[in-house]
Amino acid sequence: MKVIIVTSPGFRDRELLYKKCDYYLSKEMHNSIIYKDEIVEENIVHDYIRERGFSIIVADTQFQHEDLTDQYRDWIGRADGIIAFWDGEDNNLLNLITLARELKIKGRVIKY
Repeated sequence: MKVIIVTSPGFRDRELLYKKCDYYLSKEMHNSIIYKDEIVEENIVHDYIRERGFSIIVADTQFQHEDLTDQYRDWIGRADGIIAFWDGEDNNLLNLITLARELKIKGRVIKY
């Protein structure tokens, strides 16, 4: 199974991300994480993926500000599930969560 892990900008709670992802990902067999950004060393999502030994699928979607809905649809359409860490304010992440629900992608939203 392929899962997307996504956070609102500025999310830095490593302990919360590890705890929730370990819990949700332990319930089913997940063999890869779809990752939308370039891999950077200081990113806690990337750290989690690497430390837990998941394979990484880097999405080649280039997100532009014109129409994110189609770009999100392409990205999330590759996934079987989504784990979102949402600050309650980021509209782009809210749109992604809403689209995942419309596409009937299994998901968990952790509001922090």
